[in-house]
Amino acid sequence: MIIERIKLKNIRSFEEQEITFPKGKILLAGDIGSGKSSVLLALEFALFGLQTGFVSGAGLLRKGANIGEVEVELKIQNKKIKIKRALRRKKNSISQDKGFLETENSKEQLSPEELKAKILKFLNYPSSLLKAKSNLLFRFTVYTPQEQMRQILTEKPEERINTLRRIFGIDKYKNVETNLEIFLTKLKEQIKILEVHVEDINEIKEELEKQKKAMEEEKKEIEKVDFNLKSILTEIKQKEELIRKFEEQIKVLHYLKAENSSIRAEYGSIIENLKEIKKQIEKIGELPNIKLEEKNFREENNWKLILKKCNTF
Repeated sequence: MIIERIKLKNIRSFEEQEITFPKGKILLAGDIGSGKSSVLLALEFALFGLQTGFVSGAGLLRKGANIGEVEVELKIQNKKIKIKRALRRKKNSISQDKGFLETENSKEQLSPEELKAKILKFLNYPSSLLKAKSNLLFRFTVYTPQEQMRQILTEKPEERINTLRRIFGIDKYKNVETNLEIFLTKLKEQIKILEVHVEDINEIKEELEKQKKAMEEEKKEIEKVDFNLKSILTEIKQKEELIRKFEEQIKVLHYLKAENSSIRAEYGSIIENLKEIKKQIEKIGELPNIKLEEKNFREENNWKLILKKCNTF
């Protein structure tokens, strides 16, 4: 930011004054009450408006005057800007009027807050300063009264650091750092707890692996038993088939045995009949030349009958 010109009307000791600033470094010198502070206060008012505790309407408006004005021409990033603010005395107070912001392309009439927002944007100041009661960034980097400078120099190092953090809007980073430390502490605690859980999980995994191996061994044993069981069942079926065949053969034998008994009975009856016939023939006196081979006849007829019966199966 380069200040080129400032115009004052009814501001403190200045009834009407225009000051043009040359290029380069500038030194404001003069006796006490000559108006050095008035110029700096007027510049701050033009940029940011009234600020409670720092720039008040009663402290700026010339005694006896009802209207006061400050007009500043400056250059920001090679862009010319003209700012104009006004003060107006009322019955019980002194308030700000609407101001003007003129650039190379436009001229706007803005409320005090709107004008301040535009200036903060031009200066690339934090937007959080818009609602601030005082503009500490400007106060500590551009215009710092002697009393405040002495206070800064005599403060403790930590207080000076905190002041600079607050001025440049980086105190939030300190809060972030503090919160991060708290978060890291809690995170470390959580990590320790999780490490214990992880150890438990590892033990559980090892136990699961053991159980898995045991189950695989049992599965192999079950497969062996299953194979043996299938073999046994197959063998049992084969034995049952043999038993069924044996039972059928036993039934045949029982049947043959019964038939044999029946044949024996018939054979006995036939022998008796033959004996009776022989007796009758002897009585007649004519014995035919018949020789009964009792044994052969018995066996021959016996097996013929058995074979005849077996053919029925």
